[in-house]
Amino acid sequence: YAQASSGLRGPEATDTLVVEHLGTNLVSITLAFSNVYPDGRRIIWGSSALDVFKVDPSGGGLRLITSVSKPSGLGNLISGAYTLVDRKGRFYSTEIDSIDVYADEVPGDPESDIVRLDRWELPDPGDEEAVIGLSLTWDGWLAFATSRGRVGVLSRDFERSHLVTLG
Repeated sequence: YAQASSGLRGPEATDTLVVEHLGTNLVSITLAFSNVYPDGRRIIWGSSALDVFKVDPSGGGLRLITSVSKPSGLGNLISGAYTLVDRKGRFYSTEIDSIDVYADEVPGDPESDIVRLDRWELPDPGDEEAVIGLSLTWDGWLAFATSRGRVGVLSRDFERSHLVTLG
C-alpha cells in the first residue's frame, strides 16, 4: 500500500527544485513507475483519456518512449485516471465500463511498443456507468469502484470477480 509516509524528508524552502514537463494527450493524474528493467532503468507508465504511454525519466529529462491510442477516446474523461503497475510489470487502466491490461510488446524491453493484453468488461453496466477508481489490494486483487456505486475486486488474470452495489 502507498501509505503516504516515508522516512525521507520532503522538499524544504532552501532546496533547488527542477520542474520538468512533457506534453501528452490531456491530463494524467496518476503515473505509475515500472519495476526495474534488465538494463537497470525504471520507466513511467501513464494513461490519459486518449492514450496509454511510456516515459523514460532517465538521461537528464523526460522522454516519451511510445504511446497507444485507447479504443473509446473521449467517452469519459475520469475513466482511466487511476492506474497501476503490478509486480509482473503489467499496466492496468480503466476504459469507461472495462479494465484493460497493457504490457511491453517485447517483455523486458523498456523501449518496445505497448500492447493491450486483455480487457475485462463490467457486467451489466448501468446507464452511463464508468469504472472510475482502481487500486491493488495487499493480496494482489484489483479493487475498483464505478460511478453508479458498484465496488468490486477482480483477479489480475481477469478470471474471477466479486461485485456489490452500494445503496
